[in-house]
Order: sequence, then C-alpha cells, then structure tokens
Amino acid sequence: MKLKGTLLAFLLVFFLPVFSACAQPVLPGISGAAENGLVLLSWFCQYDGVKTIAVRRSKDSLYNYKIVGYVKQKEKGVQAFADGHPQPGDNYYKLNIVFNSGLNWSSNFCRVYVDTLQLSVMQAALPGNDSLQRFIITEDVIEKLVPISDKEIAVARAESSVAKEIIGLEGQKVPLRFDADSAAIAPEPPLIKKKVKLSFPEVDMEEAVGIKSMYVSVNLFNGHVEITVPEDYKGNHFSIKFYNKQKQMILDVPGINAPKVILDKRNFQRKGKYKFVLRKDGLELESGYITIIF
Repeated sequence: MKLKGTLLAFLLVFFLPVFSACAQPVLPGISGAAENGLVLLSWFCQYDGVKTIAVRRSKDSLYNYKIVGYVKQKEKGVQAFADGHPQPGDNYYKLNIVFNSGLNWSSNFCRVYVDTLQLSVMQAALPGNDSLQRFIITEDVIEKLVPISDKEIAVARAESSVAKEIIGLEGQKVPLRFDADSAAIAPEPPLIKKKVKLSFPEVDMEEAVGIKSMYVSVNLFNGHVEITVPEDYKGNHFSIKFYNKQKQMILDVPGINAPKVILDKRNFQRKGKYKFVLRKDGLELESGYITIIF
C-alpha cells in the first residue's frame, strides 16, 4: 500500500521536467524524442483552419497505424503531443490532419525508440494520453551568448569601427552581421527559439504515501469519513488519529470496536486535507491522507 503511493510520487517527481524539444520541423515533417518511457512529438503548423489533428502510432513505418490521441492546441505555430503509453522498441508516429474545409491529409512519419526497461513501472502510474496533454508547455528560449576569444576581438577591431561597442560586453560574444550600407559589423539580435516540454506538478513525497487507502476513505455522497478495519478487530486493538497540515492532532479515536466506523465530517471543523495514522495494537498499520469537502 505505502509502496504503491511512494512509487507514484517518485515517478511524478522523476519526470519533472521530463525533456524538451527544440527546432521543430515544419509540417508535413514531425520530430519525436523519448525519455523516461514517454514520447514527446513536436512540429510547426503553418496552417490556419485546422479542425482536428489525430496522432497515429504503428510498430512499422507503413501499416497498422492506430490513433493514440488528439492534439489539444491546434492554433497555428508550434504544436506538440505527448504519448505516455508507447510500445517497447520502435514506435512510428504520423499525424492525420483534417481542415475545416474537409481536406484530409497525413504528415510524414518519424521513428522513436523506447527502452523496454523504462516502460515496466511507468505506464501504470501515468494518466491516459488525453489527460497527459495538459502538462505540455511551450516557452521562448533566447540563445545564450558564448565567450569571445582575444583573437576574435583583434579581428573585430581591425574590421569595424563599431567593434569597440561589441568588445565592451566584457567577455561576451554577440553574433555579428555585415551591414552593406554602412560597411560595418553590427550585432545580430539574440535568436529566440520555441522549446516544448512536459512539466508535471511538484509532488510532496510524504503526502503521497498512503494514496488509495485500504481502510480509510471519504464517502463521495455525504462527505463523511469511513473506517473499515480487518476482520480480526475483535482480538486486536485499533485506533486512529488525524492531523492537520501543521502536524497538529485534531481528532483522536482511541478505540475502534466495530468492523466499520463512520466519522461525521463536522468533527474536522473545516474542509481541507488531513493526514491519518491507523494503528493496530500500538503499531502503525497504515498512514495516508483524506480530503474533507463541506
């Protein structure tokens, strides 16, 4: 029980960030990369009026393509799709694009290899592809400047009267271009690229332990807390304590003498997340979290 919750938390933290992809090809070309058992596809769409973009996957490059999901952001520009459940080994992807006019055509395919070992644990913990798309983000990245050498400084001084302004950047090198009108070398503006990546939310490892408790749950209809103890409750002593986010104990049930106990949600006084520790004969049987919603 605890192992499963800890494993899920480890996977989400391990994937933050998963990977990024730059220099997207223009449709019909697409590119893909795999890391930690996930595949991120990206491309640049130069068209308006796109109705749907279906992502298809196959084990070979020619046949048996099946839809694994749909692209959520269809606006003109950089687009992406995350496949959280690829097949081990080779995966071939292509897009099926339908325009508002009814035109239907496909992109070129790309091959992405996925390590079998990375799939063994990861797939069961990740959501389906439809839910996974919300973790895709696109951001602008400015190309970093690189150090300039003494030789390059000397060449710039000899070739341009404006070189002193460039050299004044103190060890930084600005990309240069030749200005035909003034016969001078001028700095190029920084190059801006689009970077696509997957970014999962931070997960509190301690809070993740105890997810999907075997014994403690919240009734979805009335909001009360239900505690179910093992069948040997008559020959053993069970107790449970609840704590708030400040780790202060707010509720103590020193003895559970029935197979199922219902705690009124009003005992918690306010909505929020609470940690519980269930003990059997003084030893911790299970710990986890519940959420009270009034």
